[in-house]
Amino acid sequence: MNGPTIDTFLTYEQAKQVKELGYDEQTYFFYSLNFADDGTPVVVHSGFVMPYRNTEMDTLELSKISAPTQAQATRWLRSKGYETVVTPVFDYEEGLEGYDFGVYDDTTGYIAIQGTFPYSETYEEALSKAIDAALDLMKGGQE
Repeated sequence: MNGPTIDTFLTYEQAKQVKELGYDEQTYFFYSLNFADDGTPVVVHSGFVMPYRNTEMDTLELSKISAPTQAQATRWLRSKGYETVVTPVFDYEEGLEGYDFGVYDDTTGYIAIQGTFPYSETYEEALSKAIDAALDLMKGGQE
């Protein structure tokens, strides 16, 4: 079985945001500032040890934060009331034009945010935009 590819992880900025918003699930991957020569964060596998949570990494004073996959993040967002949706957009003559996204607010049952043209070229890119939009909605609710 193949592992996740880099485009299926949250970006470092998204990982910081979900941590700030309370994401504390166990993950087998983390972002580390210690392993990058130029100071940019890198995704590292945690090895064969028990996966850490963000609070455990903070307690151990590790300069790391969890690197959830997009699937883990969307599951967590769903538990907070935000459903991310990615849909392919087709033209009957040209075929696949790209991917659009939406974020539904489960408390109201309405679309809170809908993507706009130009469409994303990949599913993962559209899902990343949907996650950004859902995180913005969550932050707005906490201010």
